[in-house]
Amino acid sequence: MRDVILLIVGGILAMIGGVITEYLKFNLEDKRKIRALRTLILDEINSVLANIDTILEIYRTRSEIMVIHIEKFKELWQSYEGIRGELFLVKDEDLRKEIIKFYSSLKTLVKESEDLLGKIPQTEQEKNEFKSDQDRRIGAFRDLKSTGEDIKTKI
Repeated sequence: MRDVILLIVGGILAMIGGVITEYLKFNLEDKRKIRALRTLILDEINSVLANIDTILEIYRTRSEIMVIHIEKFKELWQSYEGIRGELFLVKDEDLRKEIIKFYSSLKTLVKESEDLLGKIPQTEQEKNEFKSDQDRRIGAFRDLKSTGEDIKTKI
């Protein structure tokens, strides 16, 4: 009888040990994914901010927004699309929402900026409207940069 009890206790201990091992393994994998996601998000946001800096500098010196930089944002958006499904790992719900809003604002701004690209204003009124639209977008890029910097401090 004692052997049966020892056998049952041994089986229960083995099951508990297996469950604990699986839990620890799963927890460790989650922590690795979170660290990797954090690094990836920071890298992507840094790339967005660097591109914004370039746009702001070019606009400051030449008063134009260049197509190549808008195209770069499209690439960065695609990178974000690849990690969007993993954002649930970001435990801070407000931060997660900020990241989503940041990239949503970026996408909207890029679409609006594409509308300006290739336009050649003819009249003085068109030139003034064009300049006003560009100035507004530059302001939006500055706001987006500020938001990105804020997100970086929270990650």
